[in-house]
Amino acid sequence: MGLSHEKMELNHRALAAVHHDQAANYHHAVSIHFESGKDYAHSSHQAILAHGHSLKALEYGRRATAGSSVDGSKAVPSEQPCPSGLITDLIKHEAIDATAATAVQHHREAPSHSEKAAAHEWQAPSLEFVSDFSAAAHEAAMAEEHSERSLFHRDEAAKHLSL
Repeated sequence: MGLSHEKMELNHRALAAVHHDQAANYHHAVSIHFESGKDYAHSSHQAILAHGHSLKALEYGRRATAGSSVDGSKAVPSEQPCPSGLITDLIKHEAIDATAATAVQHHREAPSHSEKAAAHEWQAPSLEFVSDFSAAAHEAAMAEEHSERSLFHRDEAAKHLSL
């Protein structure tokens, strides 16, 4: 017997949140290693693990979102504004000058976005449970935005290390 769409969505949201939490933990460890200036090989490995968890979280979050709009009744656009133009607005939103930011600065930013993404992933199902589908859709969109921001910072940190 298969799972209902609601249970599959909840499962995907929970898996996404867990992967966001794991990514945040790895990002924190990477940040500490880079700030101390020690063990770059180990921290690079942790950065790759964080990146993988971020990608997995993004995948599960998107699966949950796709599952929630199967019948069309839940796919209600959010009335709350969601940031758009993520990469172009990133510098303005976070006051980071992309040309001057160091790998350490980017590694400091990544975990907070993974943590925020996890929080939004955990919140979305509880809002759907009380039939607030618009707010749930907004939470899911915010989770995806923060996940992409985390990935952006990880990629930027990697660029600084390859120079």
